Amino acid sequence: VPSQATDQEQADLLKMIYQEKPDVIITAPISSSVGPALETFTDVPVLLVDTDIPLKNKTAYIGTDNLDLGKKAGAFLASQLQPGDKIAIIGGNLSFSVFEERIEGAKISLQNAGITIAYEKSGVPDDSKKIQGVIANLLRDQPDIKGVVTTNDTIALPVIKELVKEGLSIPVIGPDGLTEMLEFIADETIPGTIAQNPYDMGYLSVETAMKVINGENVEKFVDSGVDIIIKENAQNRLNFYEKLVK
Repeated sequence: VPSQATDQEQADLLKMIYQEKPDVIITAPISSSVGPALETFTDVPVLLVDTDIPLKNKTAYIGTDNLDLGKKAGAFLASQLQPGDKIAIIGGNLSFSVFEERIEGAKISLQNAGITIAYEKSGVPDDSKKIQGVIANLLRDQPDIKGVVTTNDTIALPVIKELVKEGLSIPVIGPDGLTEMLEFIADETIPGTIAQNPYDMGYLSVETAMKVINGENVEKFVDSGVDIIIKENAQNRLNFYEKLVK
């Protein structure tokens, strides 16, 4: 599915694939809106990858435990700060359960560590200029912010760039582990992040599909895990990504 595809375009594509009578369907749902289409595939095992949605006939979800990811992201940010420090949470559309779970987890760890959540904004679009505008306004209104948690790297990267522009060195967590985020860690612009494992998701999804086809029982949740990325291992992951695209 193209990265800018709509929910309906993905649903239509899935219906077309279903007509070809596959043994199993592996899909990364854009949102829960594609659920009704998937619910009609009652005679084909459905594996969800990366994004879990409510689905009665789901065989398995392969991906990240996003509540746990959020907890680890909050704990990592708290480790860079002092109790009482103020942080901001900036999220995408919280109707997207992945983002809601990440924020919920981050709040648990931050509050347990005595970090003050001084600013929270959700529904921020994936638009670099708008995100940088949000941060510029935040810094004007609350210049004592010491850290930022975001729901994804698409938001984190413009946040970091705006902070650099303002000459500030503030830790920012965006839990995807995109290449540009890793580069910011390698050059010490930020201290680190929590990263998903997309390669493992892909590998585990195919492995799970083969088990299903062979009639084996599989777990409802196959955890692809998360990694803490800091300067000492950022370059290794960048090298790994570079090998994958060769």
